[in-house]
Amino acid sequence: MLNQRQGRFFVRVYDSATRLSDSGEFRYVEGLHEILVDGKPYTPETLLPPENEGHTPIKVQFVGNRGSAIRPSLNAKRQRWVEEERAIVAQPHPDADEVSCTIKTRSGSLDLLIRLPRIWWGLRHDGEESAVWSATPLTMTRSEFRDYAAADATVRVRLPREFDAVDVGFDHDLRRSYRSTFAVEEAARILELPLIDFTDDSPIDSRLSEDTLLRAKFGSTVLILIQVTAEQIPESVSFSFDQAEEFRRYPHAVRGFKLIRDSRVIYRSCTYFDCVKRWRRGDIIRHD
Repeated sequence: MLNQRQGRFFVRVYDSATRLSDSGEFRYVEGLHEILVDGKPYTPETLLPPENEGHTPIKVQFVGNRGSAIRPSLNAKRQRWVEEERAIVAQPHPDADEVSCTIKTRSGSLDLLIRLPRIWWGLRHDGEESAVWSATPLTMTRSEFRDYAAADATVRVRLPREFDAVDVGFDHDLRRSYRSTFAVEEAARILELPLIDFTDDSPIDSRLSEDTLLRAKFGSTVLILIQVTAEQIPESVSFSFDQAEEFRRYPHAVRGFKLIRDSRVIYRSCTYFDCVKRWRRGDIIRHD
């Protein structure tokens, strides 16, 4: 039927009035039975979410007639060819997400481009053009989250082309939906999540007694983008008689307080009222 041709083909179905009722496409390469990605068939529904420690190397294997020749076009730093397995191994980096090769058969040659559907994200701030891509949760304190938000920082998400919208929110409340755009320079869809959109949410607006997670839903897959760490519980304060008397008599000149803000320890002097104000604002104080 294909008259010894190979490549990309379209099938269109028309009704009796020559109106298009259905269509589809497929690719045919003589002797190539299937493409496996990490041992599973590569299909339009394939998604490669990261594991807990991030992405791992991905093996793209060509299964079929040994009579065909495969000539991979490799990214020398990020990809390698395994001849005995007829496979390309792509390292965990966005630059390795496009796998290309030329397959030569009796019917001719065909160029293949396989896009690995991996998800990456990173924090973009201080006017940076791009983000440092990662596939593990970004960790920050509530205070750092607010500071980044005030500086117009965004979480930049690199998506497979199939995703044009993503639901985002803290923990299981994924109430916000964001649309992605195609970035030619990245050859991928890019989603920008402004942190300022989340500063009024209760996990950021109020003190945290336990970690909270900013999650995003990609189809049926939910990933943690940011882990906001819990704040230390205020410690009880005890004073000797002399210290208590000094505290009572000179409330505006109390010395020796240690302020602990988001796990950072700062030694300084402060007045009693300044310390109380800082404690109410979310800082933690104790007598040194």
